[in-house]
Amino acid sequence: MDAAQSSGQTLVILNPAANRGNMHRHRAAARQRAEQEHAEYVETRLQGEAKERAMQAAGEDRPVIIVGGDGSVHEVVNGILASGRRVPLGIVAAGSGNDFAWNTLKLPHDPATALERAFCGQTVEVDAGIVNGRYTLPTRAVLASMPISRSRRTR
Repeated sequence: MDAAQSSGQTLVILNPAANRGNMHRHRAAARQRAEQEHAEYVETRLQGEAKERAMQAAGEDRPVIIVGGDGSVHEVVNGILASGRRVPLGIVAAGSGNDFAWNTLKLPHDPATALERAFCGQTVEVDAGIVNGRYTLPTRAVLASMPISRSRRTR
């Protein structure tokens, strides 16, 4: 993350329920890296908590790193965008699908490498849309569900 874009201490949010609860490697790597970087580390306990924490951090101009699956990523994106602020978001894919992180952004699969990228990588601008009143990121699943219009050519 580009430190010039934000002024506060990075918030690392881990969803312990991601990857069907098999988060041992991700947890160990995230805790260790957060400590090295003097970042705040939290684990969510309730649905919606990641959104609230991300919204608060963004309101304080703090970068956010989410360690979780697609659902966690979308929750954090909604929190950041609801804050009305633009802060860096690092993603460490830890779910069962990881469509946005792995297929769209091509982020590393290894937790330690992904954390390195989340803390030190270059910022990439990504558009977000609104579907059913919630912010969403461009993934294959969303793109596949979008209506496609056809035009007919007449002779």
